[in-house]
Amino acid sequence: TQSVIKTSVRMTYSAVNDILAGDEEKRQEYKKIVPSIELMAKLHETLESMREKRGALNFDTSEAKILVDKKGKPVDIVLRQRGVAERMIESFMLIANETVAEHFSKLDLPFIYRIHEEPKAEKVQKFIDYASSFGLRIYGTASEISQEALQDIMRAVEGEPYA
Repeated sequence: TQSVIKTSVRMTYSAVNDILAGDEEKRQEYKKIVPSIELMAKLHETLESMREKRGALNFDTSEAKILVDKKGKPVDIVLRQRGVAERMIESFMLIANETVAEHFSKLDLPFIYRIHEEPKAEKVQKFIDYASSFGLRIYGTASEISQEALQDIMRAVEGEPYA
C-alpha cells in the first residue's frame, strides 16, 4: 500500500511557538494557517488534560542541543527549549499510536506495543525521600501513593530550580 503526504507549508517548531506567542510578523507570514495552528493548540490542551485525568505523569525533562559551526564541528551544548509546538506534536503522536492500538484491539488482531509498567516501589520511595528533603510533605508509603499524588507533587515543584 502506498500513501501520499501533501504539505502546503513547511514549518519549524520555533515558528509555531512564535505564532502561538502572538508574534505579529510570524502570524502575518503564515496567516493562511494561523487558525489551524490555534485549533491544533486547543486540541493539544484537551488531549493533555485527558491524559492527566487518566493519571499520566508528565516529566518535562531537559534535552541537550549540540551547536556546530559551518564545518560541522561541535562548538557548544545548550539546553533545547521545548515549547507548545513540540508538546503539541508529541500529543498528536501519542493519540495516533493509541488510536491504532485501539483499532487493532477491536479487530482482535495480534499487535506489538509497549506498556509502561508501574514504577518499582523502591524507586518511588527514593523519589519520596528526595522530594521530602525539599520540604514537600508526602503521606503514605511507596506502594500506597497514587498517580494523582505524584501529579500533585510534579505540579507543586514545577518551575523550581531543583525540579
